[in-house]
Amino acid sequence: MLNPKSVILAIDIGTSFIKLALVSISGAVVRSENKSIEKYLLSNSLQKAWVLAISEAISDLKNGFFSQFGFFPLIDSVGICGNGPTIVAFSSSSALEGEVVKWDYPAIDKGFRGLYLSRLQILTALYSEKMSSYDHVLPCPEYLVYLMTGDSVAITPSSEFSQNMWSSEELAGIGFDSRLLPEFVLMDEYVGKVSSDGAKLFGLDKSASVFCVGADFFSTLIGSSTLFENSFCDRAGTSEGLNLCLGKSIDSQQFRVMPHVSRGFYNVSSIFIDSGSVCQSGMAVANDENLFLSILMVSDFERYLEFSSEYIISRSVISLDDFCKKYTEKNGSCDALIGYFSLYIVAFLRLQALSPKSINLFSIAGGQGVFNALNVAKASLFGSVVKVFYNPSAEVLGVASLAMSKIAGISLGESSTLFSKSCRFVAPSPLFSKFLDKSLKKVLFL
Repeated sequence: MLNPKSVILAIDIGTSFIKLALVSISGAVVRSENKSIEKYLLSNSLQKAWVLAISEAISDLKNGFFSQFGFFPLIDSVGICGNGPTIVAFSSSSALEGEVVKWDYPAIDKGFRGLYLSRLQILTALYSEKMSSYDHVLPCPEYLVYLMTGDSVAITPSSEFSQNMWSSEELAGIGFDSRLLPEFVLMDEYVGKVSSDGAKLFGLDKSASVFCVGADFFSTLIGSSTLFENSFCDRAGTSEGLNLCLGKSIDSQQFRVMPHVSRGFYNVSSIFIDSGSVCQSGMAVANDENLFLSILMVSDFERYLEFSSEYIISRSVISLDDFCKKYTEKNGSCDALIGYFSLYIVAFLRLQALSPKSINLFSIAGGQGVFNALNVAKASLFGSVVKVFYNPSAEVLGVASLAMSKIAGISLGESSTLFSKSCRFVAPSPLFSKFLDKSLKKVLFL
């Protein structure tokens, strides 16, 4: 029988959904829950919506566990990851109030190295009169850690990576009061125990330990085993990041380059900020392999590829809406889904060209994993089978892997491979492969 003392609660705060799972120390996903954030936003702030969704999901997990095993779980450890550079500003006396600047707010200035700098600049610009009333400014997952424990931290996978969050020089450059920001702590360190207030707020036991995970892209790379050179993860949710693990850093205008969560490696990525909405609007096509292929075959696909090659040259962050507007200006009309796939191909092939060897692992993580035709098309482009994580998500599995490595003293690679049965495998389509091979041979950039 499962030992309730070994149960880990893993939480991921996404843009659209909050995902939770109870995981045993042996790596068994016992139960999982997804909650739509939109449901809780109808009469609440985003901060309160997060809390309500998490507390309700925890209650559902506990009750489901009891129905399955006949006793309630004792949650021993809690780990939280959350959406990218979203930040929350608040005072200690009213932690559920304050302001949120989400990751997708349009930047005022561009070119910051620190991922959070543009959010901090927006916060200062929008709420300058309120800044003196705040005690803390925290990233999204660290904010929830604060609500659980009362401790203020900023989580980084390494001291080297912290410069990619913010630095004293960049903070001074935008006139931001650095005293509002917490000290950095390393990912996988324990923050503390759940406080009395945290226990009441979330329905947790005060005995539970809360540990550091941080941004969701950290945990995605861990959960999908994208931890060694030439491994590749397509983190495809509301937004999408194509992530390649390299053994050395590179200088690039068209890719974002940062230290990897796997120390000694670097993560090179191309970001699509709005691919989720494009795939959702083209759901019928993205789910039907024959329909998607037939539409590609009758479109002027090679023109899309050529235009994508020109468009992506100096862009590490790609807006599909902007691409479609520019393509339409030049060519008269644009199919957003075909435009997305052509951009995806260009970005993937250019990332692949950076590898000293061929990419040897391709994982797809996130909500877009439900789109079967797109998965098949990506596998066909890769030329081999891809791993697809959907539920539990790779983010949640990454949190659990981190906890297991901390508690059991095993490596991240060992802990993440325990979840291989939580993914499904998608094979290339011979028809897709043949069509792509024919199309790509005609495009100049190859």
